[in-house]
Amino acid sequence: MMLKKGLNIILLFFMISACDNNQEKKSTENIRNIEKADSKEEVSSEKFEAFFDRFSKDSVFQISRVEFPISYYAVDIEDNKEEYVYNKAEFWYTDFTEDSEAITRDVDAYKPVLEKGESKTLYTRKGIDNGIWIEYHFETNDKGEWYLVKIIDNSN
Repeated sequence: MMLKKGLNIILLFFMISACDNNQEKKSTENIRNIEKADSKEEVSSEKFEAFFDRFSKDSVFQISRVEFPISYYAVDIEDNKEEYVYNKAEFWYTDFTEDSEAITRDVDAYKPVLEKGESKTLYTRKGIDNGIWIEYHFETNDKGEWYLVKIIDNSN
């Protein structure tokens, strides 16, 4: 009888201990979830204009903000869209700093057009009487940082 009582006490001790550990795990999980939520609130979305200004001028920053591998779509002579996929080593720097003056060119003139959204933005180089039409698609990641995610060259 005493042995049975001792086993019951030990069993009861383990059950209480397991409940305490489970409660501690839940409490720790709740704290982690609250911290994650707080950290997400602290991360403010990057303003596209500030991002694009740096993206236009800084080649190192630009390459760091391209989502690799990146798809580049080009239209061939028969209006078929071909996809080319580039990794970081194959990618090239694109200088956007002169785009505001490109409309005044005698040859290959184009105007930049920005269609901005909260998490997706389309930057297009639209040619003036010359067939240039290149779309640069940008999206934000879960931290609110802008990335170039694909390029579509519809030029003819």
